[in-house]
Amino acid sequence: MKGFTKVVLILAAFSFLFGTAITVAAAALGGRMPREAVIDGRWEDGKWRLTYPDSFEYSVHDDLKCVEEYDLEDELDIMSVEGEALYDVESDLDILAEMSTSGCSKVELSVEAASVEIVEGKTYGSIYLTEAGEYIQCEQKVDDDTLEITVRRKGGIKNISWEDGRAHAVLVIPAGEMFHEMELSVGAGNINADTITANKLELEAGAGSITIHSGNVYELNIDCAAGSVEYNGTVEQELEADCQAGSIELYLAGCKEDFNYKLEVSMGNIEIDGETYRSFETEKHFNNEGAVKKAELECEVGNIQILFDE
Repeated sequence: MKGFTKVVLILAAFSFLFGTAITVAAAALGGRMPREAVIDGRWEDGKWRLTYPDSFEYSVHDDLKCVEEYDLEDELDIMSVEGEALYDVESDLDILAEMSTSGCSKVELSVEAASVEIVEGKTYGSIYLTEAGEYIQCEQKVDDDTLEITVRRKGGIKNISWEDGRAHAVLVIPAGEMFHEMELSVGAGNINADTITANKLELEAGAGSITIHSGNVYELNIDCAAGSVEYNGTVEQELEADCQAGSIELYLAGCKEDFNYKLEVSMGNIEIDGETYRSFETEKHFNNEGAVKKAELECEVGNIQILFDE
């Protein structure tokens, strides 16, 4: 019996050492918890309580999103509790800021000398800033019913472009939420958004760039100084675009005849579905029979281009 006990203890010690070695090797090679599992949870009693979804797909490639939605990271310590798992947010989740949208009818994001990517995730009414580089600084406040978020490169940091990963961050917004009003502004830097859904969307580009890959809005208002704005998606009611010395590119659902137009052009160009307008002494109006949408376009020395998918 003593010999049997000794063998069992030796095997147990070997299994422990082997398991530890495999864990260390997996961590060194970048192994981690599937991101979709991480996001489907809630904060409770000082812990991040997570219930696994019935099924989920994920990629073994770290940089890919899973199930077309973003999650909050990362390598998590699991403790099983009756089919659930508890996570220590403070040590395991790379969250720079958490902001609630409760009671806010407008969200304003201002980016200064930095790069911000906007993605959707299961955030239960909150907005998270995560994957922030070492030179990223975030400020937030609520003014009346407006949530104001400022993301900037830390002061005193010289010779660092916003394209540098150390001045980059990811903003996670609630998946599928229709914002009443959202304003995105960038001085020097860029904003790159996967999906934005809002009643009213305002885009302001100083010397930086804003790209919306999939937008669904009723009203779109664009102010472009010396930067660039690209918008892909729908505009259900009203479009206003003012381009001073920059560039605005719009790829819209529908056709040219869906809109009535008011155009003002100085030394710049306005191109609508292949037709170019320039150098008007006075504003011009073009109406289409049956059109219920309106577009007001003003261009000084820049360029505005609008293309339709029909």
